[in-house]
Amino acid sequence: MNQEQNGKRNRFSHFLMYQFPAFVWAGTIYIISSIPKITLPKINFISVDKAGHIGVFFVLGILVYRAFEPRIKESTLRFKRFLFSFLITISYGISDEIHQSFIPGRFLDKYDMLADGIGALLAGIVVYLFLRRRLKLK
Repeated sequence: MNQEQNGKRNRFSHFLMYQFPAFVWAGTIYIISSIPKITLPKINFISVDKAGHIGVFFVLGILVYRAFEPRIKESTLRFKRFLFSFLITISYGISDEIHQSFIPGRFLDKYDMLADGIGALLAGIVVYLFLRRRLKLK
């Protein structure tokens, strides 16, 4: 195997490991968002729907952060990587709500967008704390 083929294989492996999961998760969100009217129960102070949005976009935020994994490992926290991950996740949440406005029985909900943003923000905080702790242990 020559060096060019090896480089393509490494890029493809890197894509499968880091970018592909974010695309699969985003696709799953899109498919679920395309289902007409889903009614979920409300539990005391927060609806299952809002908790679901927070959880789903928390996972997306982590996966998007991972998608920006550099091919050359770095031992530093990069603010741009956090910022891009957050902005992409928030943008996807907004576009998801716009998409839902075209689905029968669904509508654009600003509180869903807020829940998506909270999930994205929590993902950034958790990743930051995890990496900060990991870097201190080295």
